Amino acid sequence: MKAALALAMALVIMGCTGSDLELVHLTSGPWKEAFPSFTPDGRGILYASEEVGNYDLWSMNTDGTGKRRLTVDEGYDILPASTPKGIVYESGTGVWLLRDGGRRPILTGGWYSDPRPSPDGRLIAYVNTTGEQELWLWELGGDNRKLLLTGPPKLKKDPAWSPDGREIAFAGMEAGTWNIYVMRLGGGAPIQLTQGGEEADRPVYTPEGKGIVYRRQGNRTELWQMGARGEDPRPFVLGTDSMMTSAFSPDGRNFAFDARKGGNLDIWLLRNPSGDWRKVVVDLALQPP
Repeated sequence: MKAALALAMALVIMGCTGSDLELVHLTSGPWKEAFPSFTPDGRGILYASEEVGNYDLWSMNTDGTGKRRLTVDEGYDILPASTPKGIVYESGTGVWLLRDGGRRPILTGGWYSDPRPSPDGRLIAYVNTTGEQELWLWELGGDNRKLLLTGPPKLKKDPAWSPDGREIAFAGMEAGTWNIYVMRLGGGAPIQLTQGGEEADRPVYTPEGKGIVYRRQGNRTELWQMGARGEDPRPFVLGTDSMMTSAFSPDGRNFAFDARKGGNLDIWLLRNPSGDWRKVVVDLALQPP
């Protein structure tokens, strides 16, 4: 059952003014629904659902209405993202493009994953695990592919663009632990932002580019946020059993994420008309069952 809960019931707010934040439980079926991202106008959400078996791509409005299945195939379709040329997504061992109801492969012949379009939609950052697990850059629709980074960290995944398109945050593994790094596209060594024994991955920039939200996994799975250079790490979304990905709307006033709280993975939406996320803390443990 979809539920929009008042601030006092669902949120722990530290240092924020106003009482117009709202947490909406968008999906709650007996199947997994995950990997949300926003349409360019911010009015819709793309996501993956197992409602009819394996993961297919679906869309819905930000109030949970208007659900529509976008792909029908035997592939494992996840991580949808909008571009001016259509929706890019991961399926099986490749990257595909969905446009005008038709789908076609755009990166195949190897093992490609985590496609993430640049803010202007011209470039796609992705992970190539055909050999080493490396980050690559590709001009959508063109022939040029570029290895983004050589050297440490040894393994790389989860690329995320800064809003100005000048930096990419990603998860990198050294010594058996994933941490968040950031690199400038103009060159230079990546900067490690997180430290310690707990895993950190799935980075997402805040809308103004001054912060990064990321998944932190230790004894619990949570979302944390920090400054764009790793300063002031702090909790953001707590009280979940597991979670996969998250996304901000283009106007910065909505935040979508998937989380499992005692059942299947569901999609949640946090509305924040102020667009200021710096001191918001969401605790799903305060949600009624």
